[in-house]
Amino acid sequence: MKMDSKDGTLKKKYNSSTIMQKLEILKELEKGLSPCFVAQKFGISCRTVYDIKKNKEKFLSFPTLR
Repeated sequence: MKMDSKDGTLKKKYNSSTIMQKLEILKELEKGLSPCFVAQKFGISCRTVYDIKKNKEKFLSFPTLR
């Protein structure tokens, strides 16, 4: 987390994953790895991995670059 110098409160740092990273996460889950293990491997939260898993069809239907 990042300290905001104005009022001394903690600010959460947001990091967005690319579609390619999300597809790689889905591949890891298909191998049978646990969502929390995959989260640790990619440096993201377990909740984020579960959200990616929940939206799997959306990411798989995304047009890829050729």
